[in-house]
Amino acid sequence: MMRLDSTGIEYIAGRARRPVGLFLALAMAGIGTEAAAQQSADIDRLKALIEAQQQQLDALREELEAMRADQVPQTSGERLDPYETETMMAPAAQEREPMTPTRGVVLLRREDGALVTLSGQINQAMNIADDGKSTDLYFVDNDVSGSRFRLAANAPLGQATMGAVLEVGVSGNNSYEVSQDNQRADDVFTVRHADMRIRDDGWGQFWFGRGSAASDGKAEYDLSLVASSIMYSGVADPVGGLQFTDGSNLTGIAVGDAFFNFDGVRMNRVRYDSPMMGPLQASVSAGSDERWDLGLTLGGNYGEWSGISVGDFVMLGAVAVADPSSNNVDYRLMGSGSVLHEPTGLSFTVSAGKDDLKSGSDPYNLYFKLGYDTRLFSVGATGFGLDYTRNKHVSGQGDEGESVGLAVLQTIDSYGIDLYGQFRRYSLDRAVGPSFEDISVFTAGARWAF
Repeated sequence: MMRLDSTGIEYIAGRARRPVGLFLALAMAGIGTEAAAQQSADIDRLKALIEAQQQQLDALREELEAMRADQVPQTSGERLDPYETETMMAPAAQEREPMTPTRGVVLLRREDGALVTLSGQINQAMNIADDGKSTDLYFVDNDVSGSRFRLAANAPLGQATMGAVLEVGVSGNNSYEVSQDNQRADDVFTVRHADMRIRDDGWGQFWFGRGSAASDGKAEYDLSLVASSIMYSGVADPVGGLQFTDGSNLTGIAVGDAFFNFDGVRMNRVRYDSPMMGPLQASVSAGSDERWDLGLTLGGNYGEWSGISVGDFVMLGAVAVADPSSNNVDYRLMGSGSVLHEPTGLSFTVSAGKDDLKSGSDPYNLYFKLGYDTRLFSVGATGFGLDYTRNKHVSGQGDEGESVGLAVLQTIDSYGIDLYGQFRRYSLDRAVGPSFEDISVFTAGARWAF
């Protein structure tokens, strides 16, 4: 049966004749070919986009590897400190106050040069301490370089740069708080930095917020490897809370009361660092309660404690004067210096500090250290240290304190890990009252910077 529908197409038994069907099939094939061509073009554009993104990822990976490679110092000691800003050494000073860490995760990197990084560290230790009455084991967060995290930002500002840093100490069972009668001290959360800065190499650097006073770190400059995690002029830090005994009872006088290096502090302040004057840089700061600080550094450069090279030697040093706003203290003096012989890895460090009192004998501290840095294992540098400190009138008028220590530290460069051990003995001779037993401590621990 044949009929024409309203469009004029012939149908037989409800189906179109073959010529009409062939025409429609060819039309549909043409449409399919055009769609396939369009789909192929879309795939080519997608592949080009993926390849471009891969190239960007490869470039970022190369930058990251270059940053990691820059961390390995090219000196005989080959120290690796997680908070070094550019080069080489001075672990005690560098660990405490540089603006931007070389380790960490880049959270933001803009084409205009703005950079935001997140970094931190964990430093856990155990102390086996003999106080003359008993021997106990303590698990602590090592206050020599306590656990923390740090958020830092830097951005260009014309010819200058501006930056900010927020750093919080997160310390459980801090070694400066743990004692024989308080072996599980409260957690310590401290704001180490909440700081802003503007820097121009022509006129200097201005800081505002919580951070280092101009005297901070000036009694702690040290070019030896062991200073980064375990041994520096602050000899009390690993066991500062432990109390001396008279052989039977606790005396209430802690190691931290008897040993102090007179270094400056972090505080809310304004601070100005001068432009470099050859190898010298001057700093001044002022804070609340009429506190002021003046400092002069040899070999430092806006917080980059690389030292200066003179032949085979590297030298770093500083002096400072401060008003600690204490009732009986007119002013505080402090200073330190360190010399490293690069071919041998041998170093010598000295630190001194004192308070000028309005009444009574002036308390003071002297510190000396021999260091030796080498590379015994392929994983990283190895450091050794032998130090001696002596003070007087620190814990009380006429009191004399002495401490001697021996330390070793091994870095694992690929992971930013320090493994360390130290044996130290503390002695305190009191001018008045019963004699105190010596405290002997063996410390073993690890610091992981990330």
